[in-house]
Amino acid sequence: MAGMAYKALVVLREQSEAPEWVFQQFIDVDRQTTRNDAASKEINRLLRQLLGPECPTSYGFRHAFTTRLRNNDCPKESIELLGGWTKSVSGRYGSVQVLDKLRSYLHE
Repeated sequence: MAGMAYKALVVLREQSEAPEWVFQQFIDVDRQTTRNDAASKEINRLLRQLLGPECPTSYGFRHAFTTRLRNNDCPKESIELLGGWTKSVSGRYGSVQVLDKLRSYLHE
């Protein structure tokens, strides 16, 4: 899944009309913040649609994701970047090389 998600992100990034953000609809440009509640709500809606009403939530996936990164000795700064807990995401996601390095933490 990590490899497929990475490839999808690269394609989305290349096709994005606003290259600073792949999912512009979840960004408050004026405040330079992410609309986390809106993103979580949409992800949970899609998960229920694909997996049924008793499926895990995005919250559960996010914590499993963080645990996997920690178990792979991913530095705290990279965990925060990958998890969306940092405000400098736009500057750090600017190159494929950075994505390649971050992707390396997702493989066991």
